[in-house]
Amino acid sequence: MDVATALDPNLLQKGAAFYHTYVESVQKAAPTGFLQLLMDGRPDWKAGTKYPDKSDRTNVALTRGLTVRECAACIGGIASSGGLEDALGTISNIMFCQNVVEKFGSEDQKKKWLPQASGEQKLGAYAIAEPEAGSDAAMIAAKVRLQGNDLVLSGKKSNVMYGEMAHYIIVFATGYGSTDEEKGRLSAFIVAANKKGIVKVPGILAGMHVAEIEFQDVRLSRDDLLGQAGQGYNIAQAGIDILRLTAASACSVAAREVFDKALADAKSRRQFGKAHIEFDMIAEKVVRMTEALHAMDAVVSFVASMADEGRDYAAEAAAARVFCARMAHVVADESLQVAGARGLAEESPYAKTLRDLRAFRFVGGADEVLKLYIALYGAKPSAEFIMSAKRGQSGAGAFDAAIKLWWKGFRLSMKRSKRATRQTKLADPGRICGEGAGILAERVHTIFKYYGGEVAEHEYELRRIADMAIELLVLAAVIARGEAVISGATGGDKELAAAAPGWRARRAWKRIARWSSEIFLADDLEMDKLAEKHLPE
Repeated sequence: MDVATALDPNLLQKGAAFYHTYVESVQKAAPTGFLQLLMDGRPDWKAGTKYPDKSDRTNVALTRGLTVRECAACIGGIASSGGLEDALGTISNIMFCQNVVEKFGSEDQKKKWLPQASGEQKLGAYAIAEPEAGSDAAMIAAKVRLQGNDLVLSGKKSNVMYGEMAHYIIVFATGYGSTDEEKGRLSAFIVAANKKGIVKVPGILAGMHVAEIEFQDVRLSRDDLLGQAGQGYNIAQAGIDILRLTAASACSVAAREVFDKALADAKSRRQFGKAHIEFDMIAEKVVRMTEALHAMDAVVSFVASMADEGRDYAAEAAAARVFCARMAHVVADESLQVAGARGLAEESPYAKTLRDLRAFRFVGGADEVLKLYIALYGAKPSAEFIMSAKRGQSGAGAFDAAIKLWWKGFRLSMKRSKRATRQTKLADPGRICGEGAGILAERVHTIFKYYGGEVAEHEYELRRIADMAIELLVLAAVIARGEAVISGATGGDKELAAAAPGWRARRAWKRIARWSSEIFLADDLEMDKLAEKHLPE
């Protein structure tokens, strides 16, 4: 397909329904996010570099008054003291439900469902996923119809965290609105959990309490609408952003807890006449896990600080969740390996943490879905530039468009936005971060220019874009943490803070070079040939 004819003022809307669901509908009033600027070739290296003091407040009922960074610290504290199950329940109730009621609810809804004093608590649950609609919110079948002066809700929801014991449920459904467009979009409703027609089937999923909930012609009033009709995607995204970030914080803390146990074991257990920690292979694992924990903590702080600066942090929250959930699982697995076969016992903290952490790779969306979101939402500025440049499709307009695109490609290839740092120990990681940002921006520009409106269908390239973006986000966060610790602006191990950026930068450079080179190569064609054997005829 000719790229010029594929592009129009509605760039990307010819792509997969995924774009309409997760990207197009999200309207952000906040300043452009770090990853969006990174993918556009003009990163703001000052983003996320403010490190407010950590809060000691851990009363969950008071999280309405906390910063995003303090919320992340609260969830980390809960994961440490109460375990991942308690942390996930709090993330679902406080970080999603109370957050969206606070932002979009009427005054009556806030008084009814939010805690008005310390110690008060009404447990909330949110219901988005359905048996036939997991990460694909465009396939949600739950509907609301008008019947007299009332609204009637029908549909089934699956994997509702703490749905059995919740006092209220935030349900997402279509069918409500004054126009066909509003009726076709999601709307959100606050439903009292004891209403007639609500049937709950409790269950356990990866150690977490969940419920399958069926709404059998449940009567609602118009006052139960949360926000405006057709605003459901935006409401869900507002809750999911902080949910993903706090989930990343829980993963980071849980991984550190199990690592500390493994380190104690490695120091106390002896074989062949010496402690386990004295064996090179065990020591290497410990070093790698230490760096991974440092990186997880840094990226959570970085993204939380971005949010508190008033920036759009949607793509960064998704990236933090993907990175921390994956790395926490790696740390837990390696910790079990250090602990030995006894760590496999069901009652072992290693086995339990490993099992519970696995569930976090689906919190806020599966890893694969989040990578598509990171690439598409993060690349919006580049997409909008190409859309604008390509509007002239004939005569002088086409010539001007070609010059615009050529000039941006030339600028990206010739100009690298270095990651400036005053710390000489961080100069090389800063240079690599800047070079990597330039490579990422070039690849983003290239694939959007090449695929045009069909880019959303090319998951192979988008996955690689997301992988590079996540790697650079983590590297930038580790450098920022290093600067803060070395300068004394925040506490921490100065030796680790100075060394960790170098370790991560060297690995990031190798990975970015590999992932960048894989875009447009034949690997995906070979993969397609193999996949065709498993596809339905």
